[in-house]
Amino acid sequence: MSTLDAIGKRYMSDNAIFADAFNFLIYDGEPVIEPEGLSEADTAQIALPYGNDAHLAVQRYRDLKKIWAVKRDRRAVYVLLGEELQQKVHYAMPVKDMLYDAIDYAKQVEEARRSYRKTKGNDRDDAGELLIEDGALKIKLTSEEFLSGFAKTDKLLPVITAVVYFGADDWDGPLSLHEMMALPDEQLQAKTAEFRQRLQNGE
Repeated sequence: MSTLDAIGKRYMSDNAIFADAFNFLIYDGEPVIEPEGLSEADTAQIALPYGNDAHLAVQRYRDLKKIWAVKRDRRAVYVLLGEELQQKVHYAMPVKDMLYDAIDYAKQVEEARRSYRKTKGNDRDDAGELLIEDGALKIKLTSEEFLSGFAKTDKLLPVITAVVYFGADDWDGPLSLHEMMALPDEQLQAKTAEFRQRLQNGE
């Protein structure tokens, strides 16, 4: 890690500055995200192998990641906020950030699946009903829920990744996945997944 990387991470890891960055990106500068509502999150990301020569999963790390506890109607809703700090333009940044977000979502689904793992005597049926077993509240999944490991009523935590650019030159890289593609017509573009980059100048 370069000195500039270390300084950038230390600077942006401050909750007040981190909150300011996301308030600018999401809420046009309105102070909706409060520093005291942020807490540190594990920055480790496990990338699944792909390509002919890939055999093992690759562990990567986000630069910064925090959990935002949103207080709404006397209840808390949680959002995962990640930041990637760039000194230089990264011409594949939409793919990189899309992968980080997808891994976070996949991890949430896997955690749900593990929480529903079948235990001895807890046979599933199609009712999806709650039951008490050995003094504990458990959930019987439907066959469809069992297949996905994710109940119909389960919800994912939103994941938002922002790129903070500290480079001296203007960012001339793509800001979306579609900008990285050669799409011949609007019909094909409409059916191709899109991922838009969230970029902030770190000056």
